[in-house]
Amino acid sequence: MPTQRDAGHVAAAGDGYAAREVLSHEGFRTRLTRAEQQALSAAVQSSGLGRGAIPADLMADLLSAVTMNEATISCAGHENSPAAMVTGASTAITRS
Repeated sequence: MPTQRDAGHVAAAGDGYAAREVLSHEGFRTRLTRAEQQALSAAVQSSGLGRGAIPADLMADLLSAVTMNEATISCAGHENSPAAMVTGASTAITRS
């Protein structure tokens, strides 16, 4: 069973999933102070849990960013790619 100290750690970490679990545990929730309940509720709220799906336009932006990063990472393995040049330069600086 979680302890009061656990509630403080969960709230401080801002882990929405863990905060939701702590708040859903009836025996534990009744032992929380009002401030602890509010901090855990804020963590759940700020994590976006229970808000539904990501709007289509934001999902498109997210997927576009992931695709661009994926392309950059895959290019990093090529000797003449910008990413490889930056990596190589930073390695050379570190070795100097």
